Amino acid sequence: MAAFMVKGTNSEKYIKVGTRSYQYNNKNLCIEKQSYDVSNNLISYAKYLYDDQGNKIGTLKYNADSTLLARYIYLYKDTLKVKTIKVDYRKDEETSREFTYNDELQCVHTMYFNNGKTIKSIKTSYTPKGESFRKQYFNGTNELTRDLYFKYTYSNNRIVKKSKFSQDDKLLTQSLYEYNKKGHKHIYYLNYASGKKKSKKRVYHYNDKGLHISTDVFELCP
Repeated sequence: MAAFMVKGTNSEKYIKVGTRSYQYNNKNLCIEKQSYDVSNNLISYAKYLYDDQGNKIGTLKYNADSTLLARYIYLYKDTLKVKTIKVDYRKDEETSREFTYNDELQCVHTMYFNNGKTIKSIKTSYTPKGESFRKQYFNGTNELTRDLYFKYTYSNNRIVKKSKFSQDDKLLTQSLYEYNKKGHKHIYYLNYASGKKKSKKRVYHYNDKGLHISTDVFELCP
């Protein structure tokens, strides 16, 4: 297995490329997300809809001039989300996903559809701690196309590193996590082993209630 330089230290130079901000209602449910570029120009925004039980039942995505780009509808059985429907107004198409759960209420099978036709599926296996350790990808005729494995490093019962491997044990990505004093995820790094994609960094900010109110988005300098 080939090693690669893990990026995610203060010595690495990242440039800020944007910001995400979040608004909440009086039930502490996130009702809107806004995305800005580095000059603080609005790029897009999304509005979230909930039922009386607090389940998210819809998302409306808009561009900066308030043109509706896409709509998502979420269907539940009890408290479990069993189906997502996406209407993409730019592509003029409807896609959907259906979710199957095990006895531990973990999603173990996701089916993807385009205009009612199966296009792919994903089977997920979990560790005793509830983290996904294997994802198998299948095409529309149920042929295995990709087999990925995940390994985790913990500190103080929190994930501090997540590594993704191919079926031949080739390292693909590494994610690093840092936490603040209250235990909230504060900084996240994503590094690609191939070097073909820029490494990413996210810095998360919270209010006094512990609600995530904004994210600063960075990319690693070339």
